[in-house]
Amino acid sequence: MVATHLLILLITPTIAIMRLTSIRALVTRPMEQAEPLAEAIRARQGYAGILPMLVIQPLTETPFMRDTILSLDQYEKVIVTSHHGAAYGLEKIDNYWPQLPVRQTWFAIGRKTAKTLSCFDVSPQSPGDSASSEGLLALESLNNVSGQRILIIKGEGGLTLLEDTLSERGASVSTLAVYCRQCPDYPEHTLENCLKDDVINTILCASGETLSNLMTLAGKTPLKHYDLVVPSERVAELAYNAPFRQIIIASGASNDAMLSALETLELQKK
Repeated sequence: MVATHLLILLITPTIAIMRLTSIRALVTRPMEQAEPLAEAIRARQGYAGILPMLVIQPLTETPFMRDTILSLDQYEKVIVTSHHGAAYGLEKIDNYWPQLPVRQTWFAIGRKTAKTLSCFDVSPQSPGDSASSEGLLALESLNNVSGQRILIIKGEGGLTLLEDTLSERGASVSTLAVYCRQCPDYPEHTLENCLKDDVINTILCASGETLSNLMTLAGKTPLKHYDLVVPSERVAELAYNAPFRQIIIASGASNDAMLSALETLELQKK
C-alpha cells in the first residue's frame, strides 16, 4: 500500500467543465500524446508545459519478428496493447499481408488503439472505458480460449499480466514486440529548470515507467513542493520514497481522467 502520510484521492471523471486557473501542470507523456492533454488544460485556462519522460522508438525488424508476422494466419486472436503497438505493428504487417487473414479476431486496449487499428481496416473488440489489461481480460470472448493460439503485439518489456492470464486459461500465447520505451537523455538540470522556470505545481505521470524516469531525472531535485497525478494505486506505490506534496490517483490514464483529477486539485486550491 502507499505510504499513509501521502494524501490519496480516488478520482472519477466528471461531466461539468471547470476552469483550472490554479493549475500549472507538467505533462510527461511522449510528445505526440502530450499535446492533446496540454491543449485541454490550456483550454480550461490552466498552464501546461511538456517535458516527455518517455521516448518511443520502433524496433528494427529481426528474423524472429518477420517469421512471427509471416505466421500471422496461425493465430485465432490478436491483441494489441497500445496505440504505438497498433501503428508500428500494422505498418510492419502490411509489408507482408496486403490483406489480413480472415476469421481472425482482433482486440485493442483503449479507444486510441482501436482507432489506430481502424485506419488499417481492423475492427477490434475493446473493453471501452476499462482501458486496461484487466478490462480486456474481463471480455467474455477472452475467457474460453483453451487450445487457441493468441498473438500479443506490444512494446518491449512491460507487464506480463495478459500473457500470463491467457496462458493460465489454456491458450498458447506468443508476443511480438515492435517498439521500445527509453528514458530521454536531457542535459543536466533540464527537469529542475523546467519545474522552476514554469512555476509548476502539479506533475502528471500516466504510467509507472514515466514516473520512474521522472524520479531518475529529478536526481537531488526536491519533489515535496509538487502534487503528483497518477492513473492507479499500483503506479502511486512507485512513489513511496518520493516526498511529493500529495499523490492524486485518477480513475485511469485517459485525458478525461487526468482532467478530472486536476479539477479536484483546483477545488483544493480555492
